[in-house]
Amino acid sequence: MRGAAVAMVLAVLSIAQARGFAGTLAAAIAMGLTGGVLQSAVQAGLAWHQAEHRDMAMVEAFIFAGAGVFSGPLLVGQLAAAGIPWRWTLLAAALALALVLPLPAPAGRPAPAAASSKPSRGGVPLAVALCWGSVLLGIGAEWGIGFWGAQFLESRLGLGPAQAVSLMSVFFGGTVFGRIVSSRLLARLDGRNMLMAVILLGGGAILALWASTLPSATIAALALAGMCLGNFFPLLISNAIRLEPDHVGLISVGATQAVGVSLLVVPIALGYIGQVAGLVNAIGMLVILPLLMAAACLAAGYRHALPHKA
Repeated sequence: MRGAAVAMVLAVLSIAQARGFAGTLAAAIAMGLTGGVLQSAVQAGLAWHQAEHRDMAMVEAFIFAGAGVFSGPLLVGQLAAAGIPWRWTLLAAALALALVLPLPAPAGRPAPAAASSKPSRGGVPLAVALCWGSVLLGIGAEWGIGFWGAQFLESRLGLGPAQAVSLMSVFFGGTVFGRIVSSRLLARLDGRNMLMAVILLGGGAILALWASTLPSATIAALALAGMCLGNFFPLLISNAIRLEPDHVGLISVGATQAVGVSLLVVPIALGYIGQVAGLVNAIGMLVILPLLMAAACLAAGYRHALPHKA
């Protein structure tokens, strides 16, 4: 985890010194690779260290991730507005790393045996494969709205570009707020029930977003969609680890890969669908993704329960 953090910050700093297309592209690829490794390591570390409170730990980790998404660009932007060259503003990442690295490693249970991060002899367990598929669908639903939500609001409510982009803060703010609410509810509720609840509520929010023509109802549906869709990823990983606790590393790495694939494929596919059927209808079609997720989660749970019935 520490090694990946150092490598990621070095990659971030390297893009400030890159010159030309090839150098910039290489630095961007390095940023993506090291960031993916770091995220996988953090997820696996949380799963091992907080086995008894895994659902809550995952959700709370992504609360801070959401805060970073907001605060990072804001900090860089404010420093640049103050007259500091943008290349120097990226040093903020190195400063943050310098503050975190000296902290002692948390004491806790050791990581499981190395075999836990490898597929079993029979291949990848079905529950793990279904988790990957569910993550791909969930991230597709979340960032389908994240990428195209502003244009959707322009078409649906007749807003100008600036108004529509500003209104998307309702969605992203709902994502962070939903994770905070979820982390508190998980102290009392089972994570499996919470996952199914947010999947079904998220699908209903997407459907309401597509069907609504009133500004107030559209904003409410957008906020509810953010609250539900933002919980997909942490709860899916936690549920998969609950089903296959001997494959923590495999689940963490595979889920991170699924995020990357989904971010590459779904927004682009949604854009092409929007050209044919209209962007409003394309956003409405995203309701299919939570339905498929619910089916995959039920199938994973059922398949995992079969050996125990024998």
